[in-house]
Amino acid sequence: GVPSEGSGGGRAGRRDAFGDSSPYSEAEEECRRELAEKAAMLTKFCRSAVRGAAYRVVTETGRIDVSNVVVKLDQGLTALSVSGRDCNISCPLTAIQGIISAASDGDMYFTPEVWEGLAPDERPLLLRLVYTAPGEEVPHSVVLLAPSPEARDSFLQSLEILCEYAGRADATPSATTWTPPETTEVNF
Repeated sequence: GVPSEGSGGGRAGRRDAFGDSSPYSEAEEECRRELAEKAAMLTKFCRSAVRGAAYRVVTETGRIDVSNVVVKLDQGLTALSVSGRDCNISCPLTAIQGIISAASDGDMYFTPEVWEGLAPDERPLLLRLVYTAPGEEVPHSVVLLAPSPEARDSFLQSLEILCEYAGRADATPSATTWTPPETTEVNF
């Protein structure tokens, strides 16, 4: 049989909000919307991070100390820095081995002191950035406290995309893996 007019060659014809015919299936339209949302989120994150975004760092040196830091991407979107009073980290995105979120990964990657030292509403905002410093083989980590759930999600999703892209351009990805600390000491 010959496809009827407006059927899209066998696909069910769809109309958008303006009554215009769409050549895409409902699943394809959903995928296109999700990609557009991710692109907008990534653009917003990058613009903010290049200027510097306010976060807090949680130091795990026997007692919990929360201080303000600036998380910043370089102009080329190839390196991340975390700088503040007691914290000064700079690493290429290719050195980032993972970003752990208390909200999605649970508390096993955070010391009990960190977990207990924060208010219950702050705990889901915890992020652990695991990286290998240039010239070193041993992984380091820094615990950040995002300013909001939206900032946490944007940080996670955007850095995942940026690190993946940076890794494609880098011929020597790190083979080191990171395990949760058994002590409360974290090297900065």
